[in-house]
Amino acid sequence: MKKRAMFIDYIFLLRPSIQAALWTFLFAGSYLFIGRTKAILPFSYEFTLNMEIGLIAYTLIMGSVYVLNQISDIDTDTINKKLFLLSEGIISKKNAYIFSAFCVVAGFSIIIFSGRFSVNSLLLYIVSYIMGILYTVKPFEFKRRPFIDLILNGIGYGMIAPLIGFELAGGKVDARAVIQTIPYILSMSAIFINTTLMDYKGDKEVGAVTTGVFLGMKKSLFLSALLMLVSCLSGLLLKDYIIGICACYSFFFFIYALVNTNKRNLDWSVKFTSPVMTLLLGILFPGFLLLSFIVLSMIFIYYKYRFNLKVI
Repeated sequence: MKKRAMFIDYIFLLRPSIQAALWTFLFAGSYLFIGRTKAILPFSYEFTLNMEIGLIAYTLIMGSVYVLNQISDIDTDTINKKLFLLSEGIISKKNAYIFSAFCVVAGFSIIIFSGRFSVNSLLLYIVSYIMGILYTVKPFEFKRRPFIDLILNGIGYGMIAPLIGFELAGGKVDARAVIQTIPYILSMSAIFINTTLMDYKGDKEVGAVTTGVFLGMKKSLFLSALLMLVSCLSGLLLKDYIIGICACYSFFFFIYALVNTNKRNLDWSVKFTSPVMTLLLGILFPGFLLLSFIVLSMIFIYYKYRFNLKVI
């Protein structure tokens, strides 16, 4: 018997697991700005009201994109047996479209009518949303076009999200800030490749030519490992030790997945790399650490009692 939609299902339609990764890159940008004027000490960074409001707005705006992405991925999600809310008809496509529209309107309304954000910040939010739409929605659907999918994800998460966080913390984007995002772009690109490989079978069956499908398993794993290595080196060169340490740590998981390619090692290369940066940034931003813990706990509980699944 098909499950009936509950309120909590709509919360998870916003993809909190991906949102947590998005927040990590957002706070990485805040760390880049605050680090210019303040010593880097544990639990020394506090949320400002702008950061809190901006985070809520960004969650709604990008959540709207994630809903649209799930709608367009119903075919592959059915094959890969994941993200059951739409693929199993728990939430209808019509209601998903309505919910997506509500979220994007609410998110941009917060940014525009709160009167707390600069035009520059608004433009970054708009660019991020447009990139998400280009990635997701037909006739563009760049998520099924090799290398374009990689570039959009690398820049969207690795550059635009940190620059938004940079502005939310009180900064004004400059050339130095853009250069400082290079290791994050490379790291996110590496993670993205391995993430697409987890859906390799389903993507190939429905003719979705992602970067992973185009290159094949081994070449994709080699490229992702190389990108992670360069992320590590560039982070250390720029004296950004958080991304430098995280990328070096992650590199070993990526190499292991390359040398011993199987579903478990591929899964580990994705699941056990990003949380390290979340933890290190959380040590600086205790509020973010608490938020991440709450979201992670919700994910475990939701999938256990709603679908009888273990996330890890």
